[in-house]
Amino acid sequence: MDKDKQRKEYPHHTLSVACVVLGFDNSVKHNWTLKLLLFRQEQDPEADKWTLPYGFLRERESLDDCVYRVLEEKVLFKHAKEKCLIRQCGVFSNPDRDVRLGKKKSSLDKGVVCVAYFVFLRKSDYGRLAKKDAFDKTRKWFALCEQVKKGTEGVVEKMHNKGLLFLDHYQIILSAQQAIKNHLCFEPIAFNLLDRNFKTKELLFLYDQLLEREFDRSNFARKINSIPFIVTAQSKNFTKVSQTEHTRGSGWLQFNAKAYKKYIANEGRNKKYPFDF
Repeated sequence: MDKDKQRKEYPHHTLSVACVVLGFDNSVKHNWTLKLLLFRQEQDPEADKWTLPYGFLRERESLDDCVYRVLEEKVLFKHAKEKCLIRQCGVFSNPDRDVRLGKKKSSLDKGVVCVAYFVFLRKSDYGRLAKKDAFDKTRKWFALCEQVKKGTEGVVEKMHNKGLLFLDHYQIILSAQQAIKNHLCFEPIAFNLLDRNFKTKELLFLYDQLLEREFDRSNFARKINSIPFIVTAQSKNFTKVSQTEHTRGSGWLQFNAKAYKKYIANEGRNKKYPFDF
């Protein structure tokens, strides 16, 4: 097959990544939320709609590296590769998914394939970003999972129903939510939304939100206490928690990564994953 015919039959699509960036907001007492970062689209078409952070794959760049670049350049999150958790959660390749196709001659004419990722920011990292973003009208953190009454819409669903979300980004968000539920059954990813020291009630809140169900608090606590790689935080490791708070039994815990790896290597292979409730 000659090269010209091959190009016509097998065109080179543009590759992009879209990031579902999540952070745990506990700044308001008794009103904790899981937040999703969205940007206001500034260019036509679809101007003024809200979009996930996204970017296009560069030459000789891996998809993961593209995600880290988007996080550093658009989300303004420094040292993203060392600090946050990323996981692929879907590929979106509908030939008609991008409304910019056909508007004018560009590199997008052959189609845009989007690889979706979900991204977990630690609580303190989210807090710093949210504080900076509070005065920026082009980027905003929205509540992803709310405690809404049955039959009512959440914020993101309302935005989708009103046509305020960019392209197919609502479907990407739904794909990320389902992927997170699947990962939670066999991988301790929820700890990447927390700081080094955390409380059982914080972990319980995240599992309630991410799995969209309500766990019994006492049963959840017993389950957590039985897991060998969740340990009581030692006072010498505390930076912001006082010795007094710790000795009063405030329930500060830590995830022990070394113990987790040992558990998986020695015991976990043939056992039900401990977080698969």
